[in-house]
Amino acid sequence: MRQHSREVLVGVVAIFASFLLYFGINFLKGMNVFLAANYYIGIYSNINGLKEQAPVYVRGYKVGQVKHIQYNFKKEDAFTVQIVLNEDITVENGTVMCLIADGLLGGTAVELRIPTSQELAENNIDTLPYKSYDTLPTLVIPGVIDNLQSGLLLSMTNAVDETTKLITNLNKQIDHDNIRHILEHTDTVTANLNSIGNDLRYFFDYKLDGLVADIDTSLHNFKTVTAKLDDVQYQEMFQKVDSALTHLNYLLASAHDTSGTVGMLLSDDNLYYNINRSIVSIDSLLTDLKTNPKRYVHFSLFGRKKDK
Repeated sequence: MRQHSREVLVGVVAIFASFLLYFGINFLKGMNVFLAANYYIGIYSNINGLKEQAPVYVRGYKVGQVKHIQYNFKKEDAFTVQIVLNEDITVENGTVMCLIADGLLGGTAVELRIPTSQELAENNIDTLPYKSYDTLPTLVIPGVIDNLQSGLLLSMTNAVDETTKLITNLNKQIDHDNIRHILEHTDTVTANLNSIGNDLRYFFDYKLDGLVADIDTSLHNFKTVTAKLDDVQYQEMFQKVDSALTHLNYLLASAHDTSGTVGMLLSDDNLYYNINRSIVSIDSLLTDLKTNPKRYVHFSLFGRKKDK
């Protein structure tokens, strides 16, 4: 009896351990074995690294996970993905099972795009929900990294094409005669520049010292002339100028003095009026002389007659 009791106890313990193991494994996977669940299927040609136990989201909220992935590479749509959702999640008709990038590290997750009531009305979609184990329409949405990679690849391809065109055009231009002439002229210009450089080098090596010496001599001569100009007797010249100004002042003072001849000529009113009357008389005399010249001058070819 005791032996049977031990066997029963061992069996119960084994069953309980198996249950704990099953519960623990599913708990670690994120599954709650005590809740009822619904299963849905999606078929893909490429799952972009999707793995089992990957999360399933609805508008960013986790509602389940990937239960199982089957593959058959003989088919074009080789992957059959089974997801498990909580029983309270209603998957209505028109829902799309999308593969999305889960984070920047390249993981892949599933997102259910459940249509809104407005979208259902606009697209005339039947509102009956999917049943468990129904196959949902699928869609693969590339992630940010994929877009960057594709854009970078396209940019690199365009850059390579443009570089190839540029090299081709350069080769055509180089083969053209004008480019050859330009290169020949470039050689000539380079030779001229080398000649100018040699001349400048010769000038700086041999001529510059003599030019500097000549400049020093000229500066020395200029200083000598300046020193000689400093020795001129400016005082004597200023004395002569002062003497001339003194004589000029004396003449001006004499002109203002009414007792002198110049002063009397400049300040005597009677002299002015007398000179004015004399000028008027002379003018009258000249006018009468022009009018009656015979009155003053008599000409005769036979001489003057004797008085009787």
